[in-house]
Parts: sequence; C-alpha cells; structure tokens
Amino acid sequence: MENYEKLILLTEFASCAYMTGLIWTIQRVHYPSFEHIPENNFIQFTKFHIQRISIPVMPAMLIEAFSATYLLFGGYAQNSLHNASYALLVVTWISTYLLSIPCHNRLVVKRDEQIIKRLVASNWPRTLSWTIRTLLLGVILYDRLS
Repeated sequence: MENYEKLILLTEFASCAYMTGLIWTIQRVHYPSFEHIPENNFIQFTKFHIQRISIPVMPAMLIEAFSATYLLFGGYAQNSLHNASYALLVVTWISTYLLSIPCHNRLVVKRDEQIIKRLVASNWPRTLSWTIRTLLLGVILYDRLS
C-alpha cells in the first residue's frame, strides 16, 4: 500500500471515528433531550438543530464516503473487512435518508412524542454501524501500518 493510500485510509478512519463519537453523543444526549423541549419552543429548536447539526456532520460524512469509495473502487481495499466496513457505510447513509431525515422533517412541523421516540430508536442503526465501522477500520489500519 502506497503512502497516499495509507493517508486516505487514515482519513477514512479519522472521519469515521469522529462520526462515531458524534453519533453516540447525539444518540445518548441530544435526541433524548428533544422530549424536554417545551412545546412553545420545539419547532424553533428543531429548526436550529437541523441547521446547526449539518455543520459538523456533512463534511465528515462526505470525507468518509469519498475516502471509502476511493479505496474500495480503486482496488486498494479488496478484503472482506473493508467490504463489510463499506456495507456498514451504506447502512448509515440509507438509515440517515430513510429514517432520520423523515423524522426531522415531521418534527419541524409539530412536536410529536411518537416521532421523537422513533427518531431515537431509528438512530440505533447509524450508531451501531459507525461504531462497528470504526472498529473494523482500526483493525485494517493497524494491519496496513504494521
């Protein structure tokens, strides 16, 4: 593996590890806090969340996706661990667009306790996917750098 390929792998790992830490904070602290926002501030709070969460999330998700895709389709990451890791990346993106974003879109319109609970529950696939991906990439990185 060439030095630039190692750098791309390290970039993928770093962005994934960053997202893992962020998603655990969102899962265990931020999303459950939605239940404690008063009705009269809820829509404003939700709009604020959506607007602000994109700043730390989207660049990291895009860097992670581009680096993973480059390694996979460039032929540098042809092993079962990286394939499994890439499959989990796909899970995070699908889960984001099919589960999380629709919940947020409904919560911008009105506060709904069931949707808040669904948001927390539907975030577990992303939380677990990023966690497992970080572990897999850590193993891959260790193997490639040692």
